[in-house]
Formats: sequence, structure tokens, C-alpha cells
Amino acid sequence: MIKIVALVGPTAVGKTGLSHKLVEEFGFEIVSCDCMQVYSGMDIGTAKPSLEERGKYNYHMLDVVTPDYHYSAGEYARDAGKAIEGIIKRGAIPLVSGGSGLYLDALIYGISSMPKADLDFRKKMTKEAEKKGSVFLHELLKEIDPVSAKKIHSNDLKRIIRALEVYQLSGEPLSEIQKTGKNIKKYEHLIIGLNRRREELYERIEARVDKMFEEGLVEEVKVLLDEGYTSELSSFQALGYKEVAQYLRGKLKLEEAKEKVKKNTRNFAKRQMTYFGKNKGIKWFDCASDDDIIAVFKEVEKFLGDLNK
Repeated sequence: MIKIVALVGPTAVGKTGLSHKLVEEFGFEIVSCDCMQVYSGMDIGTAKPSLEERGKYNYHMLDVVTPDYHYSAGEYARDAGKAIEGIIKRGAIPLVSGGSGLYLDALIYGISSMPKADLDFRKKMTKEAEKKGSVFLHELLKEIDPVSAKKIHSNDLKRIIRALEVYQLSGEPLSEIQKTGKNIKKYEHLIIGLNRRREELYERIEARVDKMFEEGLVEEVKVLLDEGYTSELSSFQALGYKEVAQYLRGKLKLEEAKEKVKKNTRNFAKRQMTYFGKNKGIKWFDCASDDDIIAVFKEVEKFLGDLNK
């Protein structure tokens, strides 16, 4: 069975920096596990590694599709799986690093066969949400699929609509369909989780958002809009893009947009931790502790050593 190491945690916790150190120590190749870094032209807001870093640390699964493509977890599992096969053939070991829990689950455990997208239904539900709010759709979801509704935040419009869509097309709740694709162990794996004190994490989030604006996030979003991409696309659900689009349309002042990005990023980090917290197989470490970082290296070394026995 193919062996992989995964590194997960909330946004801005320090996954990228530690990933690079692990590559230097163990010779990994990095498979990005970020549902927004797959989109080309969206670099600053998704905190992609620089071109220099991509080459130096052997990155995969960046710039996979254009921003107008709706990329799914199933497609990620397929494409990342191919990248992993290539890494293994080169005699290296994959380090799957990122904060997209659903993508990691799809990769490691597999994903059940889901109905394809119904764009007309999505447009209809989006308009309904514009009139009545995402909470209204979330209440509808509670009626047909309370299990999924419990897992999906009432403000996560994209996932609410997808769950409603699956039921509309298949007649089966999303939670029931997902059961058929779970618990199929595809890889021998070690999952390392990184965390920090909440106050420290929030400080890092604020610093990251400030840096993104300084590096040209507004200009990046303007280029995307000028190229014809719209804020209704799935890719524009990435933190920062929709808020900056509102600023460019005169609906928000620049400082308001920046504060909104910070607030939404903090909320997103909370949802990430809630999601990862359900996976009892993750081994958690404090990213701010030198002792914990040393412990991470020892954990990885032990895992790799066990593979060679």
C-alpha cells in the first residue's frame, strides 16, 4: 500500500513553513491540499508558495484549473492520486499539506459517486439565498438531511446548495451517499495536525491579510474581473476575493473590505478546526512550541522507519 504523510491545520497556522523543513529533512515532495490553490491566477489571496519555492520544494496540485471551473473533491482525489503515483515512482514520499479537510478525506478514504452538477438548480438556489438568506436554505437542508445540516455551517452557502442539489438529483441525502465511499483505506498514512493558541493564530491571520493587501491582492482581483471572471464563481469563495470585488464595485471601503476578510478568515479557521477535530486519527502538535516541532520530526521519522522494516 502506498504510504503518505499529511500535514493539516487551520489557515495561517504555519503549515507551509513546516512543510519546507520536512522536505529538507526527509526529501518529501509536497502535494498541496488546498481547494483554492488549484485555481490559476489566484496567487496572493490563496497564499501560494512563490515560483522559487515551488521548484525548490517540489510542489504538486497548484494551478490545476482556471477560475471559472468548478473543481470537486472527487477530481482532487483523482488528480492528487496521479501526482502521488509519480512521486512514488521517483522513489520519494508524498507530503500532503493543506487545510482542506474534505479534499484530504476524499484522497485518503475515497469518495462515493456523486451526481454531477445541475447549474440551473444552483442558480435557482443562489437567487433564493439572495432573497431569503443562506439560513433559509440551511433550514431546508435540516428537513431532508439533518446529518449534513449539522456538519455544514449555516453561512456555507456553497456546501448547503450542493447538499440540496444531491438530494434533488438522487433522491438520497448526501450523508447517506457519502457512507458508501468512506472507510476505504487507500493509503497507509500519518496525519499531523498543527495548532496554536487562538490569540496567536488570530494575530497571524491579521498579519497575513495585511500582507496580502500590501502585495497586491486588490490588483490581482481587478485583473481577474477584467478577464471576465465573476464573484459568483466557486473560486471567488476563496477568502479575500469576494470582499475585494465588493470594494472594487464601491460597495465597501478598502478598510471595511480588509476587516471583513480578517473576520471571515477567523471564522473559517474555526470551521477548519471543527472539521479536523472529528478525525480521531490526527496527531496534534503546537506549532509554536519548539518541543512539539521536534516531536513532529520524531513522529515522522518513526513512521518512515516503520515503513522500511
